[in-house]
Amino acid sequence: MSNDVSDVVFNRDAFLANFEGMEELVTQVIESFEENYPSLLARVKNAIDSSDMGELQISAHTLKGVVSNFYAEHCRLLAFELEKMGKEKEATRALNVFDKLSKEAGRLSVALRSVKL
Repeated sequence: MSNDVSDVVFNRDAFLANFEGMEELVTQVIESFEENYPSLLARVKNAIDSSDMGELQISAHTLKGVVSNFYAEHCRLLAFELEKMGKEKEATRALNVFDKLSKEAGRLSVALRSVKL
């Protein structure tokens, strides 16, 4: 395993192992993430801004699932933290966690652009 920044942000080898024999799908999955993650983040932010804990739980859960596809553990854990806040209806630190999640999702986006087959 190399030590470039993508290995810190997501597990490239585990991600690519899912596509063995179907490598043409890798680009499609990455492009889908690129197209959809900004709106998923916006849903999370809107839920926080409107104190809609049910929507926070659902939108954070959805984002958690999406980033899990890339084995982006730090990003996944931040989304899970927000999901739990929504479930427990306790979001006093939600904006702080959201800021970290937003930055980490951006880092994931940059790292995914470097994936070459």
